[in-house]
Amino acid sequence: MKVIKKIIKNPLFWIFIIAIILRIYKLGVFPYGFHEDEAKVAWNTLSILKTGRDDQGGLLSLYYNSFGDYRPTGIFYFTIPSITIFGRTEFATRFPVALFGALTIFPLYFLVEILNRDKKHKKRSINTALLAGFLLAISPWHIELSRATNEVVISTFFAISSLFFFIKLIKTGNKKFGIFTILSILISYLLYHSIRFLGPLFFVILFLWFLKEIRHKKNKTWIWTCIITTFLLTIFFSVGKAGLARLNEVSIFNNPDTSYEIQRIKTEDLTKSRLTFFVDNKLVVYFKKFADEYAGYFTGDFLIGSGAKPYRFTTPGTGIITYIETVLLIVGLIEIIKGKRNLLPLLLLLAAPLPAALTTEDSPNLSRAFLMLPFFIFIEAYGLERIFQFSRKYKERIKIGILTLLILNFSYFLYMYFNHSINHQPFVSNYFVDSPTYRDVGALELSLKIDSLKTKYDKIIITDFPDSIYPWYAFFTGKDPTDFNKTYKDSTNERDYGNIIFSEEKCPSDENPLKYGKQKILIVDSWECPYQSQIRDGSPLKVVEKITRSDGSEVYALLEYN
Repeated sequence: MKVIKKIIKNPLFWIFIIAIILRIYKLGVFPYGFHEDEAKVAWNTLSILKTGRDDQGGLLSLYYNSFGDYRPTGIFYFTIPSITIFGRTEFATRFPVALFGALTIFPLYFLVEILNRDKKHKKRSINTALLAGFLLAISPWHIELSRATNEVVISTFFAISSLFFFIKLIKTGNKKFGIFTILSILISYLLYHSIRFLGPLFFVILFLWFLKEIRHKKNKTWIWTCIITTFLLTIFFSVGKAGLARLNEVSIFNNPDTSYEIQRIKTEDLTKSRLTFFVDNKLVVYFKKFADEYAGYFTGDFLIGSGAKPYRFTTPGTGIITYIETVLLIVGLIEIIKGKRNLLPLLLLLAAPLPAALTTEDSPNLSRAFLMLPFFIFIEAYGLERIFQFSRKYKERIKIGILTLLILNFSYFLYMYFNHSINHQPFVSNYFVDSPTYRDVGALELSLKIDSLKTKYDKIIITDFPDSIYPWYAFFTGKDPTDFNKTYKDSTNERDYGNIIFSEEKCPSDENPLKYGKQKILIVDSWECPYQSQIRDGSPLKVVEKITRSDGSEVYALLEYN
């Protein structure tokens, strides 16, 4: 009973309550739409739970080949308990990430606290760690990704934990913190690509920062063990086709614009001078591209505008950090520059977007740069603490004023999130909305509709655009993974389940239905297919039903052919 009372009296407990409520409230409905990444997490989690294999037959695999990107499968295993408890629902799929998102306030709190007790920066009257926990709890960037089945959130929880444990190891020499460090970073590696590059870099930065302290340690074995293990894990996860596939797909080195510039400088050199060797070469092009990408993560367009990508993770009318957070960030940076606060969070912040800057697809990318956020929050907490201490005479008024602004700014974000993010489109008239931005709205509805119609037709042929609906169909209509996953064909994306064909064609109506014989056929076309012109030209197609988005735009057309 005393323990419970102690927990309830701890402000960190109530910050956690705020964090978890903000991440699970209406979680099954928002974000609106159940994106393909989520559907595949749901179905593969169930497949592994029931059979030990993913839907491609991989036995307890470390990677899942979704689009040639070989996605780490750690998220599948973390979702198993939730699917077991809550069943085949959107909530069950999203809950593990939401939970770890809320839990992240704890490792961040401990990390801020231990660094705030540095000899040069003794603990202050206001608990900076609590402020950091509160700011993370209400962070739009963190809330949006925590609610969207994004595995980088869980990866970040373990990454921050590993940094805290490593610092504890340095300060105490206790080997248990070395073990916790290795376990935490290993789990983080199993979830997301970026930390595999950042892990060694973060540990080297910490090692150099605490070098004077480390020199006085008699036994440095575990410190070196953690650093070497991190490098070895990075090498292990980076070699081979699976480890390098995603980087090869999105890196600046394979970017068409980069290749085009390199080709141009080779053919356009008119002087043929020796200077050409130093200026017109691919290394200069790569460096410029990297610098441009890196700088993009510190721009207003990325942080408070509508430039963060993929847009399906953001909210119309708001940035990934709020305006008041920007003010706190600036104040915190001024405090660091003046030497009044710890410089280490800034160093870690500057390192965090480095792997993201090596990529160009969907950039600046808020998932790949997600490890920036804890250090942004750290510095914002410095700024908030400084503002609270600005004037002794008006201390209470300042606290009320700044907290009011925080709450108002945050309330605006919540309003926009729950009222204006249904179509996932920014308030920009010329913004190109690609199909993933819609978060596969309509795929679940189509799956349920197809299941109800399957006995009325001899064949049902379904488009694969924007994505093949098989994971929605299998998960939400109660299919047995042992039976359904037999439909997987290694040589093609097409799957046949009974009389249902999950086609690899964007517009199945373009094919000649006569190849199936004289049968009653239902064809599902995507919204980009010209089925209306085919009907006008005399094709024996009849529109049975349309599935639309909330704004009335068409997603799928169900066409009968007989």
